[in-house]
Amino acid sequence: MAKLVLVVDHPGEPVSWKAPLFVRRGRRVQTVSRPDVVAYEKSIAEATAVAIMQLPDDDNFPFPIDRAVFVDVWFYFTRPKSRKKTDMMNVKPDIDNTVKAAIDGACDGGMLTNDSRIVDVFIHKRYGQPNPRTVIRVYELEGEDGKDSHDDQQDPFAICDEGCSRWD
Repeated sequence: MAKLVLVVDHPGEPVSWKAPLFVRRGRRVQTVSRPDVVAYEKSIAEATAVAIMQLPDDDNFPFPIDRAVFVDVWFYFTRPKSRKKTDMMNVKPDIDNTVKAAIDGACDGGMLTNDSRIVDVFIHKRYGQPNPRTVIRVYELEGEDGKDSHDDQQDPFAICDEGCSRWD
C-alpha cells in the first residue's frame, strides 16, 4: 500500500521543459535556461515549500523524502475555444517534458532529496476550465524497514489507498 504524504496544488498554466538556448559570446558558446521554464520551476518550488510548511506538526514525516515514492501528476490547461467537446488533451505540450519541469521544481522546493527516489509516475493531461493548474500528489511506498514493497506483478493502480484513480 501507499500513503499520501504531500499534495502540491500550483495555480497557473503548466509549462513544458525546453532544451536550453545556446548563446554565442565572442568565441565562447554559453547555454542559457529558458526564462519561462525557470520561472515555472521556481513557482512550483515555492508552492511545494508552502505545502510542506502547511502539513500538521503531528505528521512527523521528514522532508525532503529519501525513500521510494510514486508521484501522481495532473496538468490542467486552458481549453482553446476550438476544442469544446472533450476534456482529453492530445496536443502539445509533450507530457514527458511537462512532468520533467514540474518534478524538477518540486524537488527544488524540498519534496525529495533526488528525483531518482521516484519509482512510479502517473501523468494526466486535461483541459481544466476555468483554472489551469498543476497538482502533484506524492505517495510513500510502505514496506519493511522503509524498503519498496511494490511488487512487479502488482497492478500499479491498486497501490493507492486514497485519491488516486485511473479515471480521476
